[in-house]
Amino acid sequence: MNRVSFSLEVFGEQISSRIYGFRGDNSEYISRLKMLLHRAIESELTDCQRAAVTGFYFEGKSVTALAAEQGVNKSTVSRNLKRARIKLAASMRYALSPIYLDRD
Repeated sequence: MNRVSFSLEVFGEQISSRIYGFRGDNSEYISRLKMLLHRAIESELTDCQRAAVTGFYFEGKSVTALAAEQGVNKSTVSRNLKRARIKLAASMRYALSPIYLDRD
């Protein structure tokens, strides 16, 4: 399984070009996005999803290692990661709605 970076880069170029008032330096917005992401991880995910996300993306553990730690099958960890990404994407879209323009 290829490790996909889990960061604000998932939003691609859309961050810089679609934020109200963007004028070159967007470090304030990036730090706000990071804060919102951490909040979403803590509040929106189940315990199993949170353990999978933090272990895989922040601690660099493999799906196999996480499955062994949690005493579950590898497919369960993969499913938890997938569901967590879906929840986080929806949560971040909702959180960004005041500053994120939805038009092209």
